[in-house]
Amino acid sequence: MQQPPITTRVCITLISALGVIILDRSTKYCGANLHRCGAALSPLFHEHDLFSLNTHGVFSFDIQNWAFLFACGALVALLFLFKKKPTYWWVAYGALLGGALSNGWDRLQYGGVIDWIPLGISVANIADIAIAGALVAFAVMALLEQSSE
Repeated sequence: MQQPPITTRVCITLISALGVIILDRSTKYCGANLHRCGAALSPLFHEHDLFSLNTHGVFSFDIQNWAFLFACGALVALLFLFKKKPTYWWVAYGALLGGALSNGWDRLQYGGVIDWIPLGISVANIADIAIAGALVAFAVMALLEQSSE
């Protein structure tokens, strides 16, 4: 099966990333400004005390600036690894990139990441879910590639 041109796959990645960023930013905005977004969204944001500012890293581990820069470099390096991968890899990469950029935006704007979705013992956001979903998708796609060889 012939792959679409690299420019098409990059566009797919950017659209996927932009979708995650828009969804994450808009849900955080609506949660913080419920009176502006209307009562239709109130079931999603019924408890304002769920909003928390996570100034630590993933799963509240402390993160240093060098680790953040390393992670950004790893995201760029993935582009070269995915060059010959099918298009659906690029969609997952877009979700990973969008989640990372949106959480980075929070860190620059607020000094931490805004979490608001209760997940049992933790609280997360749309960007976190996109990142985790992308990592699961990568693992599944890699296993499927291995089994088809």
